[in-house]
Amino acid sequence: MLQLIAALAGALFVRLRQPVLIAYIVVGISVGPAGLDLVQAHDQIDLLSQIGVTVLLFVVGLKAPRGAWPWPSWCCPKCSRR
Repeated sequence: MLQLIAALAGALFVRLRQPVLIAYIVVGISVGPAGLDLVQAHDQIDLLSQIGVTVLLFVVGLKAPRGAWPWPSWCCPKCSRR
């Protein structure tokens, strides 16, 4: 049932020329604990969300150009040598 709701929302958002990812976020909020509470696996969702945030931060760190972070030069002497 959740897959059907996500597919319908995705099709609607594609028709409205919006990113499908936004549709998935809207469906997740509406059927999750904050909305209709159709999903009962709260511990698993919490674990997956923590893993997702960790992976996201890792990917952002990989894509950041060298010297993009506002750290002082004494913090990381290796990075201060260019």
